[in-house]
Amino acid sequence: YVKMAVALSEQRNSVSSMLKVSPFADVSYNSWYAPYVFSAASNKYLSGYIDGTFRPENNITYEEAITVIMRLLGYKDDQFMYSWPYGQVSAAKSQGISDGVNRNIGDLVTRGDVAAMLFNMLDANVYGTTTKYINKLGFTLYEDVILIATHSKDSAVQDGYISTSEGTFAIKNDFDETNVGCKGDLLLDNNTVIAFS
Repeated sequence: YVKMAVALSEQRNSVSSMLKVSPFADVSYNSWYAPYVFSAASNKYLSGYIDGTFRPENNITYEEAITVIMRLLGYKDDQFMYSWPYGQVSAAKSQGISDGVNRNIGDLVTRGDVAAMLFNMLDANVYGTTTKYINKLGFTLYEDVILIATHSKDSAVQDGYISTSEGTFAIKNDFDETNVGCKGDLLLDNNTVIAFS
């Protein structure tokens, strides 16, 4: 989970594989996940348990997953005062973070639950702004886009581009042209399609 969360953070490109320390006694600095734990702890996305452990073998609870997401969105723990985890869960629900996830406080979450919540986070507002989290990361998400044509289907479309219901965007060589004609969500990085589902 921590690796997934860090992969969706602003620090995603600065995780060091040359780590020689660990912020938690039960996380060996040479474990594969240690750089992600270090990044998340250093950036205060997670704080571990009160006894100073991380407990890497434990399953994640719904409220633990929500807390990390809310911190990624810019919420601070002191905004919720003594209401943990109810304040975080309530704020997450109002942002749509838990849409499609049928869990309650105390429940363990699955990888699917976590993937859904992290996906929902991309469309949530950064705390105190109207900026979507995905835009903070430098990406643009269009929902319910129809892929109209590429150059191979319509010579009026410039080679290396796709015409869509939202405009024309660059595509990479590995773009799956079987998606032309489909409707879905389009993810862009600098006006280049990087994902469609």
